[in-house]
Order: sequence, then C-alpha cells, then structure tokens
Amino acid sequence: MDLERRLKCRYHQLVRSHMITSDLLSAGVKSSLKSNKAFSQTQAAWRFFNNDRCTLFALAAPMLEHAIESSKAFKEYGLVVHDWSGLSFKKHHSKEDRYGVRNKQDLGYELQASLLIDDKEGGPISPVALNVVTDTKVLSTYNENINRNSTHLEELEQRIHYLESCDFQKPLVHIVDREGDSVQLMRNLKGVQWLVRCRSSSHIDHQGKSIRVDNLAKQLTFTQARTIQYKGHDAELYLAEANVSVTRAAKPQRPEDGKRKKINGD
Repeated sequence: MDLERRLKCRYHQLVRSHMITSDLLSAGVKSSLKSNKAFSQTQAAWRFFNNDRCTLFALAAPMLEHAIESSKAFKEYGLVVHDWSGLSFKKHHSKEDRYGVRNKQDLGYELQASLLIDDKEGGPISPVALNVVTDTKVLSTYNENINRNSTHLEELEQRIHYLESCDFQKPLVHIVDREGDSVQLMRNLKGVQWLVRCRSSSHIDHQGKSIRVDNLAKQLTFTQARTIQYKGHDAELYLAEANVSVTRAAKPQRPEDGKRKKINGD
C-alpha cells in the first residue's frame, strides 16, 4: 500500500474498528482506541479519507493483494461474484449527490461489487473491485475514468477485463446473475470463463435445433455430484450438462436514434 507510515497506521485502526462485533442495531463503526473520545476518532477518520494521498485504489490495494495471495490455495479456480445493489439514503438531505437508483423517490447510490470466493467451500475471501455510482460520477477502486452513463454490462465488461489482468494464481470464473444473460456481453468476453444464470425463455441451439433453455433442462439427465452444505444442512447436488451454441442476435440496452440496434450472431 503506497502510503506513508502514519496513514498506514490510521488505515489499520479503521479496519480494526470495522472488525469489532457490534450490536445488530448500532450504527457506524465501534471505537477501538481506549483513550480517545469518539469525536476525536471521527475527526481523525474524516482527515484520513479526505487526504488526497488516500485514493480509492490505494485503500483497496491490501484487499486485492490478499485476494491474489489467497488464490494460491484454491483447488482449481477463483470464483468472482458480480452484483449491483442500491444504497438507500432517502432522509440524508445533506448528500447532494444522491440520485433515484430505482425510481425518482428512492434516493441514494448504487454499489457495484465483485467478491472473490473460495472454490472449495464457497466462503468469501475479499472484495476485488468496488464502485459507488453517484448522481454525477462513478467512484471506483480500479478505474478513475468510468463513464457515468455506461450501462451495467458495459461497466462489468471493463471490470472483468481488469480482474483478468491481475496476477491471480488460478483461473477466474466470473459469476453473474440473470442480468448477465446478454449475447453481446458473452461475445465481448471471448476467452474469459464465466457462469450466468440464464432466463428460462432464452433460446439456444442444441443438436442443430433452436430450443428454450427451460425446455432443454427438462430433457437432460441429472446425476448426483456430491453432498454440500445448504443453510447448515446436508444437501445433495445434482448436475447435468449439454453443449449448446448461442446464435441469436444481440439487443444492446443503449438506444441508437431512439431504437435498439440488433447485432447479428456469428
């Protein structure tokens, strides 16, 4: 972490403050300094975060280094989960950079997060990329120049290519929820390993015929793979696989001349 010793010490204090177990309903971090008053710590934290040398990239660097080091112990892959979530700040009127995340009344910010998890037990290792979208810009741990008007998938493509350029010791598999069921994203991630939860109505080509995903799933033979832990209980995992091709036209979210432009499949 490229910070002077004083700032590093403050960084470690702030991290320890977040690690102290607090009551479920208490707000904010808990004081970890026995001799200092709460206001003194708040003031010190404010000075730390407003120091120009404490960039988001520098603050996130120890987490990324930990993730890369931890990847040495993975069995086969590093699993990276990508998701978006709204941060509601409806009553925080002093925050002038809020915007309507889901609608005009739901004021706040959007968090775009990428979390590395273990490929053996599925436990979390570390966040590896974080963005906070405000009304005017994107605050990011990996890119200072993200276009505020980029769609989710346009930004996600950049984030995935960034993570692929890091020195992880095992190949990465990028896991995206149903929003990632995008032909254009899949084609732009050529050479990258990914896992997407498909829409059941999506069409794919299987054995020379076009078929809906849910109809193909009904035709497959599932076999028992192993026993896993699900909500504290043993559960049996069944898997099936099939080779398919995606040849349908892409429909980008961004309109051109008021219309969505189709991109034909290869």
